[in-house]
Amino acid sequence: MSNNITMVLEYVQFQAFKIDNGKYGIAQICGGDMGNNVIIPIAVGCALGGLIIIVIIAYLIGRRRMKHRYEAM
Repeated sequence: MSNNITMVLEYVQFQAFKIDNGKYGIAQICGGDMGNNVIIPIAVGCALGGLIIIVIIAYLIGRRRMKHRYEAM
């Protein structure tokens, strides 16, 4: 086998089910792909980013308090 193998696919159709007499069905666009609803991923990303910032701030505050609690020997 060689590393310089190239495969070109043109006019390829896939259909998971409902092939009648060897013919493909009518192409349909998935309902989830039709909308440009990007608000939900942005909201989830902002929420996760906010949680990360809160955890870092809580860690730094907790670390600072632990430093002043104990006296050096």
